[in-house]
Amino acid sequence: MKKTNYKAVVIIALSLVLFSGISAQSKKSYPEKSVKNLVTAIESDNDGLKRSGIYLAGFYKVNETAPVLLKLFPKENSKNKILIALSLYQIGEENCIMKLMELSNKEHDGEVIRMCNAVVEQYKKNAIFTSR
Repeated sequence: MKKTNYKAVVIIALSLVLFSGISAQSKKSYPEKSVKNLVTAIESDNDGLKRSGIYLAGFYKVNETAPVLLKLFPKENSKNKILIALSLYQIGEENCIMKLMELSNKEHDGEVIRMCNAVVEQYKKNAIFTSR
């Protein structure tokens, strides 16, 4: 009896974790207030809040934040620039990736250039793979 209950609990817990991860990654339409709050976090002066906002924009694939991220890119430090590049990759808008490529060409930090180039290359590989 205990083995059955233990297995059932493990199966239910595992399925909840998997399904919640899938639903968090899917592209959705979000309420306007939620998007506005996320944009406010991204534009915040508090670096921790800003980094969290940038990360969440990519994690939840909030398309509406892409222009804000691109506008912020030249003004940020190198860590935030890399995080912005990764979030834009997660969002997956082709025009944003091309704009990121243009912005990275004006960059002076080698690590930011390397990561932006890696993001653009991976996006191109994924585009070729999905077009097959």
